[in-house]
Amino acid sequence: MKINTYEYPQSSFLGMAKDTSLIMNKILSNKKVLKLLYYTTPDCLERKPDVTSAQVAEMFESK
Repeated sequence: MKINTYEYPQSSFLGMAKDTSLIMNKILSNKKVLKLLYYTTPDCLERKPDVTSAQVAEMFESK
């Protein structure tokens, strides 16, 4: 019996906004990825606190 472990995305290149939204939701829901994006030190995963929502908003501000 063969079991499919991969789920095909319900998206195509026709819905660029939908694809961007899916990618951003995956990034923003992963605490490790947020730490790696926000902090610039090699020990960020072990020693730094979780990124707050204010810090996430700060990352998206244009300067």
